[in-house]
Amino acid sequence: MRTLQELRKAKGLTAFQLDEAAGIGKGFTTRLECGIVNPQNVTIGNAHKISVILGISLDEFYMIVTNIEPNHKKGSPLMITGQPRQIGGDSWKYRRKKNDQETG
Repeated sequence: MRTLQELRKAKGLTAFQLDEAAGIGKGFTTRLECGIVNPQNVTIGNAHKISVILGISLDEFYMIVTNIEPNHKKGSPLMITGQPRQIGGDSWKYRRKKNDQETG
């Protein structure tokens, strides 16, 4: 599978030039290519800008940055599996309940 760096270099762009063309933070592309930036933290907007410049789809962008090998037939939807992360909600209730037990 191609890497983000290979695609960028094939377009004749430096990481800095890609950052400027996409209007994203200086050094973002380098940090993404080196694995310093968590791909889950890349906004859809930034991913879209980068993928348009590199001539790839959003699916391809996320497969590349997360090192997922494509296993779906061309034209079929991309299947994403796994448990969704729960944000807030129960974790807040748990902390609140635990704090109430400690004080009461």
